[in-house]
Amino acid sequence: MYFALLLLSGCGAAHPNDAKLITKFHENKARFENLRAFAIADLANGVSRIEARDIPKFLSGQHRTAYASGFKNLGIENIVSFRDRTNGDTSVRFALSVVGIATSGSMKTIEWTNGKPHPIVGSLDPPYEKKGYVTNTWFNAYRPIGEGWYLHLSSD
Repeated sequence: MYFALLLLSGCGAAHPNDAKLITKFHENKARFENLRAFAIADLANGVSRIEARDIPKFLSGQHRTAYASGFKNLGIENIVSFRDRTNGDTSVRFALSVVGIATSGSMKTIEWTNGKPHPIVGSLDPPYEKKGYVTNTWFNAYRPIGEGWYLHLSSD
């Protein structure tokens, strides 16, 4: 558990608090919805990850422009889309805070899903160990912020 807490601390770096990210989401909900729709369309064409520093050139100009704007104006670091092969649930994660090193760390995202993520918690702000969702050296938790939308905190 100490290792997970060390990762979350990011050696001095910290994730933005829930209130800041929830405000960002609600003030820009239409933009997040638009990016979600593009990411799902691009997932159907085999694109599951889009990085701020490397937007695939073969995407449509409209998608590339929207992604570039989202990365710049919303502070998104990357967008990851995936479909669960067992039940067909689709998710799109917008990484807004990544803390740690290349092989391990934690991230706080805004996520849309048509599935039922778990565990659902009331807050993703520290102290994590007192909230019961740190397990050994990894954790995963969701906080609802709108219909199908969640704050998501995870570590590896």
